[in-house]
Amino acid sequence: MAFYHDLIKEGIVLSDEPPFSIDYRSKYLEKIYDEPFAYDICIPCRYDQKGAVLEKGYDAIFMLYYGDYSVMQEALDKLVDYILDNDIKVIGYPRLSTITTATLGENIDPDNYFSVVAIPIGENDEGTISDK
Repeated sequence: MAFYHDLIKEGIVLSDEPPFSIDYRSKYLEKIYDEPFAYDICIPCRYDQKGAVLEKGYDAIFMLYYGDYSVMQEALDKLVDYILDNDIKVIGYPRLSTITTATLGENIDPDNYFSVVAIPIGENDEGTISDK
């Protein structure tokens, strides 16, 4: 990927953590996934690198997802149901880390894809995501 090449060319030392996306979906708690949304791709690097942004820590509820993406929406629905049924306060947008998938340049059977979805939870000074 050209972006990785550019980081390395600039002397940025990457972290051992996988890249992840922050999906700015405003209605995922209402199980509406088909609306367009913005997202950021985050490439973890060592915190002491120039231009590195240290993200404030947070608690999160996680979902490990294994397999092709044909039923991922159903899995997300179950996670949202759990959040709503247990009155868990969501304070941020979902993060998706793809651990193994064909997009990483490997020839991987879709049945062996492995991803992690993390949703920040808890209290913060700005209220919950639903307050925005």
